[in-house]
Amino acid sequence: RVLFRSCNSAVAITGYLGNTPGDVALCVLPLCYTYGLFQVLGGGFAGYTCLIEKSFAYPQDVLRRAAGYRFTGFAGVPTMFNTLLQMAPFDGLDLSSLRYMTNAAAPLAPAHVLRLHRALPQVAFFSMYGLTECTRVCYLDPAKVLHKPGSVGQPDRKSTRLNSSHT
Repeated sequence: RVLFRSCNSAVAITGYLGNTPGDVALCVLPLCYTYGLFQVLGGGFAGYTCLIEKSFAYPQDVLRRAAGYRFTGFAGVPTMFNTLLQMAPFDGLDLSSLRYMTNAAAPLAPAHVLRLHRALPQVAFFSMYGLTECTRVCYLDPAKVLHKPGSVGQPDRKSTRLNSSHT
């Protein structure tokens, strides 16, 4: 039952990200956490390629390798995005194929969301929220990120809501 719900979540996430078999997602996240694991599961469901890196310790090297594969997606956490912002304006890196980035695990400061948008205006930025125990349950539509950069967004349509009442 838990596996089914996890698979359902992965399908929902690839749906709102608009993933297709032509996508190449860069995964630098630990696979022991749902955020990392779902990069791989999403690839299985949507048919995209998942590039798995051991770490993000040398981001310039990681991004250069990923650019060689024309990566289209990048899932990160706030510390990774803070590192990316320190690297901007990304001279010498071809990030023209990058279509979307996602943030989860902790909120990214609204000012950093806006700075990422200015540095990479062609990239759709998805802020996603949830818990380790239940994966992402809501996301902010990238079209609204400039107006509500700190918002948790809308519920994922395919998420299951469970109510518990104790009497």
